[in-house]
Amino acid sequence: GQGHKNVLMVLSTGGGKTEEMKWLAFFALVNGWNLVIVDGKGDGDFAYLAKACLIYAEVPDHEEMMDIISRVEGEHMKRASANSASVAEGKGKLAHKPLLFIIDEVSTYTDEADTTKQKNEFEAKLKLASRKFRSSKILMSLSTQNPKAEVINTSNRGNHPVRIALGCADRDQSDVILSKGTAKSGFDASKLPEVAGAAILQVKDSNREMRGFMVADHLINEAVDRRLSVVPDDETDA
Repeated sequence: GQGHKNVLMVLSTGGGKTEEMKWLAFFALVNGWNLVIVDGKGDGDFAYLAKACLIYAEVPDHEEMMDIISRVEGEHMKRASANSASVAEGKGKLAHKPLLFIIDEVSTYTDEADTTKQKNEFEAKLKLASRKFRSSKILMSLSTQNPKAEVINTSNRGNHPVRIALGCADRDQSDVILSKGTAKSGFDASKLPEVAGAAILQVKDSNREMRGFMVADHLINEAVDRRLSVVPDDETDA
């Protein structure tokens, strides 16, 4: 419903982004959501989550990345069609299980793309996906250690009303994630206390400082095991 929002998360190196993404994945698992994870860094941080995901990929190339978004789009279309049929029968919308689509290190497909053409293709597909997927409870969470305008463009930021800025190098980086002028208003992620998980949370235009969540790896492993014991091995919504 109304509580489901896309999340954008950025920080400079060492700010705890991976721990926050792992917590989001854990939250999804224990609440029975479906998971799609793309690890754009390829350092194996999410590897133990792979078997609990509908789709899991480490550093897919451009074509594979586009195909993954298309596959999630296919799930969206299937849900949208089922919703239309249910509404037409007078039964209202179906209670679809939320699906969390994580792309960790989105800069791999933006400013680090092999060609400008690939960068533009990815950004256009991502923009469309993040705008329309929410209607079928498919939520996107993007993160980067590289908060520059070349990585997070204005339209993609606008489609992610929940934004978390962990420690940034300077005011400009903070404003790339939280939007121009936010630092001037007193919410500057480059001036956060040096405490693990310190961040600024922005929901729409409301800002506040927060302390990020952490979850131990053994708890994530237990959540993965529980998921495998109760969820059928398919990609349907049931």
